[in-house]
Parts: sequence; C-alpha cells; structure tokens
Amino acid sequence: MGAMAAAVSVLKAWVGRPGPFGGTGFYPSGHAATVTVAFGAAALLVTRHLSRNAALFLWSAVALLTVGNGLGLVWRGYHWPLDVLASWCLSVLLLSSAAVASRHTPPLSGRRRSTAPGRG
Repeated sequence: MGAMAAAVSVLKAWVGRPGPFGGTGFYPSGHAATVTVAFGAAALLVTRHLSRNAALFLWSAVALLTVGNGLGLVWRGYHWPLDVLASWCLSVLLLSSAAVASRHTPPLSGRRRSTAPGRG
C-alpha cells in the first residue's frame, strides 16, 4: 500500500492533470489504486489457503468491487476514465510484483507447516 501511495503521489505531481471539476492532481486516481491494491493484496494472502473454486470466486469479487469503485468515481464526476484505468494498470503491476516476490520468499523460521490438521 505504501509503494502504491508513493507511486501515485509522484505521478500526480509529475503529470498535474486537471480533473473534471478543475484543479490538478487527478491522474492517476489514488482512490482506485488504493481499492485495487487493498483488495488484491488481501486476495493474494488468502488464496494460498483456498480451493481453486473459492479462489476464483474471491478474485471475481475483487474484480467486481474494483470495477464498481472505478465506475462510481467516473460516474460521480470525480475522475476521468483514463485516471481510473491508469490506477488499475499501476495496481496490477504492483500486485504482480508482490505475487512473484511472495513465491520466492522462504517461510518464516520457527514455523512449520503441518501435513494434516491437528498434527504438527
């Protein structure tokens, strides 16, 4: 979340794009980026422990909530569509990097995974 906030802040300062109501700092949308990264990171943490069908359902819910948030921001006139689309692209890049990094990170020392429930 911190990396996304930093990236969005830098891009907003660099681009300085005006929003639908005027002003600057609307590109990319920080709200769309935060929602996407928060839900996506939570799904990344949980999906390792879910069945394939449950993981598919979870990722579908994440996509639905993310798209709903983005459409709401555009519909209410807070952002241009490209502001939201740019945030989604940045979020996918960050979440993909986090997913790859988590696969190559060794488990915490001192903790063992049990082979069966109740055994350890």
